[in-house]
Amino acid sequence: MNPLLTKSYTTGAIVAPCRLVKAGTSDNVVIQATDGSAAYFGVSAENLTVASGDMVDVIKAGLAWIELGDTVARGDKVKADSVGRGVAVTIVAGTTVHVAGTAQVSGVVGDIIPMMVEPTVVNNDTGIVTADIEITTGQLLAL
Repeated sequence: MNPLLTKSYTTGAIVAPCRLVKAGTSDNVVIQATDGSAAYFGVSAENLTVASGDMVDVIKAGLAWIELGDTVARGDKVKADSVGRGVAVTIVAGTTVHVAGTAQVSGVVGDIIPMMVEPTVVNNDTGIVTADIEITTGQLLAL
């Protein structure tokens, strides 16, 4: 896998591998995400389950392995289910949904697939607005 940015955080609860994480109750603390209502910090590393209070590596940008909680098609935008697994985003006009990234391959419940981590929020009153952006390695390094 090719994570572009990985950062270590303290866990505020048990964090399973390949799960979406969000901010915990204090700075530099993460917990497993439980839906699409809060901003994502990234995806927990694939190596092991981390106990509360221990350190976990979180992939914040680039490709990361994500465990699926439902069927996802290649190219689907992904958010968290109730236990931090990736599920396809359904955006309804007038709602706000946090998106964690884009599925790189299709999969079903329990599969671990590569996802491009690109946390964003969709907040719109009339429907879906999307933009595909490509950044070269040179452009990324210039940031």
